Amino acid sequence: MKGGDGQGATFVDLEAGLPGRLGINAPYAWGIKGGDGQGATFVDLEEGWLLNHEDLVSQNIEFMSGKMGNDLSHGTSVLGVVSAADNGIGNIGIAPKAKVKIISDIRNNGKIDVRDAILSAVDSLHAGDVLLIEESFEYPGYGDKPLPVEVYPSMFNAIRKGTDKGIIIIEAAGNGGNDLDEFKDFGGKRIFNRNSPDFKDSGAIIVGASTARVPHKRLDFSNYGSRIDVYGWGEYVDTLDTYQNQNSKGEKITDQKVTNRYTTNFRGTSSASPIIAGAAVSIQGIAKAHLGKAYTPEELRAILSNPNTGTKSNNPSSDRIGVLPDLKAILSNLGFKSDLTPNDSIAFPEKIEKNKEAENSTFVFPDEEIKSKGDKSSTITFPEEDLNQKEKEDVSIVFPE
Repeated sequence: MKGGDGQGATFVDLEAGLPGRLGINAPYAWGIKGGDGQGATFVDLEEGWLLNHEDLVSQNIEFMSGKMGNDLSHGTSVLGVVSAADNGIGNIGIAPKAKVKIISDIRNNGKIDVRDAILSAVDSLHAGDVLLIEESFEYPGYGDKPLPVEVYPSMFNAIRKGTDKGIIIIEAAGNGGNDLDEFKDFGGKRIFNRNSPDFKDSGAIIVGASTARVPHKRLDFSNYGSRIDVYGWGEYVDTLDTYQNQNSKGEKITDQKVTNRYTTNFRGTSSASPIIAGAAVSIQGIAKAHLGKAYTPEELRAILSNPNTGTKSNNPSSDRIGVLPDLKAILSNLGFKSDLTPNDSIAFPEKIEKNKEAENSTFVFPDEEIKSKGDKSSTITFPEEDLNQKEKEDVSIVFPE
């Protein structure tokens, strides 16, 4: 897809660049002041990132607290989806002008403590900021089928504290393949079932995962149910990577890390969640620029999950993963009009105002065939779907990749 060994290629993130049904229609938002994330703040919570990657090094990323872990690939890929710089090389993130912060779940004592990391972030962030929680938890009785982190009361309360403060919290649904409506906690309560009197709402936006191909089908590994608000692509997501050598499945062969590596197959609810986070950051940037204030967690969740402005999955009644937000439909419905047309070059509002063309080549709205800017018009093919889920050594916490 990116040509050669996938290093140093120039192209636009698929999830960011594809219009309408095939993606979230980010280019439409780029034509509105603030739509590139300017004025908004994005925070990724996990454990490791390669901050000197060529598509991140200029972003002045703030390390909020905790210690850097050893797994840098996952976090680097997440940041690439939302925040890859508009620098003429590699990718462009969905909201590349947003302020980027990171916080590690490995705390200063060297122990993993997701709750403490969430609370630390919540204490430092402001209303309207977007916090992405890129983890999921195993639960007694569910084996290696992880659930959203808020399954535990302490995590739920930490998240609720954040949303009560006005912070937008995006939460990966997890790759457990569980029907969350049927899940029962230790007390036998169906806390994820919106139709149950036991339902508990943290205020977070929970994200499921779909196929990249239209019509989008729920991927088998994605958790699902009435608690899932929205979905994103859970496969074939173009973004940043760190490992020099990988096999055909994208698994690392050596631990050698490089600063100009990319991948065409970031997967799982790990890839779906930053797509939604990027959409949230874009909308918040526009709201701040035009309305003078950001949307509340309740407002933004309703905006992103609105079935009238999102792409339904293949079979909503059985998929039960919500909708894929379409920024063009959403922003048009909110009364915002983009300066970008299908024949324009990709240009962020600051550049449009100065009548400068973006450094990237002209953006073409594709049909069903997806062409890569990093290769000589090669076509993406979608092989049979599978997911080799990787688990952390501490099996109680699972990154939803």
